[in-house]
Amino acid sequence: MDQDSITLSRPYQRQSSGCGANTWQLGYNGRTSRLSWGHKTLSTKYQRMRLFNLSSRLNKVRIGIDQAFIFPERFRGTIVEKWANYWKGLFNDYTEVAVGIFREAKDNPKKSLLYALTSYGLYACARKNPDEEDFLRQFRTSYNEMILVSSELQNPTSEDYIRRLQVDLNQNRLRFLSLWLFTIMWEDLYDKDDCTYPAICEYTKVTYWSFHEQIIDIGFWNKFWRLNWKLINYDVNYL
Repeated sequence: MDQDSITLSRPYQRQSSGCGANTWQLGYNGRTSRLSWGHKTLSTKYQRMRLFNLSSRLNKVRIGIDQAFIFPERFRGTIVEKWANYWKGLFNDYTEVAVGIFREAKDNPKKSLLYALTSYGLYACARKNPDEEDFLRQFRTSYNEMILVSSELQNPTSEDYIRRLQVDLNQNRLRFLSLWLFTIMWEDLYDKDDCTYPAICEYTKVTYWSFHEQIIDIGFWNKFWRLNWKLINYDVNYL
């Protein structure tokens, strides 16, 4: 029998592991494949080699790029060669990071899935972070809905909040602070274009210690939630 043929000294030798699971061992050219039906696991030396397939391919691409960008003598030591070396080094750094991430994901799939879901959630929150235009759109919609209801039937809480926002908009005192994931809308003491002394003096401005008192609303996921909460029962008068 030639060297590449299958050699079985004890075909399908059955063993019993410490956990009570049935284990079968099959000899193939000196390599051992272990199959465990009790835990439904399959571990072979061939599977370990799959982790290095991506790195070997990237190494081949890296070697191909190094061989493709061979400059003649007149370009060596010039800015062209330095520019090419910079991009090759950048590509090598990113490929090493990609291989490291791939290996980490293979070794810890649950941890990698948690990181991926968290990153996607943060990205979605940042993409849906509302700004001033979103607030104005939401405010106009709420105001138009309220004016269709008789003043005797309007909720006083909703009416007072809408009037407060309307006064702040007319006086240009609303400010928006974006924190990437959400936006804080706060009320300033003076107009943005006011150049009087109280408006520009540092002792009459809103301080860090009193900033929380000026917060009016929080914007998150394409919506300003206090405005939405104040307008839930805008057409019900409790008085």
